[in-house]
Amino acid sequence: RGNSKFYITMVIKEFKKLGYDVQLFRLNAMFMNVPQDRTRIFFIANRMNYPKLVIEPNEKPILFKEVASDGKPMSKRSVAYSLMKEFMIPTDRCIGDINERVFNKNSGFTRPIARFNKVCHTITANGDHYREDITELSDKDYISTASFPQDYNFDGNSPQYVCGMSVPPRMMEYIAREIYKQWFSKDVKLHE
Repeated sequence: RGNSKFYITMVIKEFKKLGYDVQLFRLNAMFMNVPQDRTRIFFIANRMNYPKLVIEPNEKPILFKEVASDGKPMSKRSVAYSLMKEFMIPTDRCIGDINERVFNKNSGFTRPIARFNKVCHTITANGDHYREDITELSDKDYISTASFPQDYNFDGNSPQYVCGMSVPPRMMEYIAREIYKQWFSKDVKLHE
């Protein structure tokens, strides 16, 4: 969308100038053993004449209830708490859905509500992320939905920020395994 096409074309053109064969993949983490609906674009390039990669993830999605911990309590004085407590229905995906349905207001669409029987929404580095039990995502929730180990050292940074800014580790593992299987586990000869 928007300028993305320009940047994608530019990246591919630059790789080709350097002699690389480039493949572009649009992959969703939820089909790669990550309990989060997170679509990302990946460029995989090589100049070794490897065959084209096929990456078609189809792992069973992991629902939020499978990784959720105790939520972080919300302030009972917050607008979000009041909206969710009083007006939330099972189909609301975010505060914006409530605002639009109840007040005909176009706001709150970047404030998602995690549903236990669905895959968690994309985790962002900032902003509010709510749970249908009228709590906020806890640090453990952020860490689990991003597929980081619970004992990961965030070096003093907020787990939400790091998880929101990172490609989920299991997503990268999935891609690395496919590259290994298709290029390196066979008798593919590297240049010497």
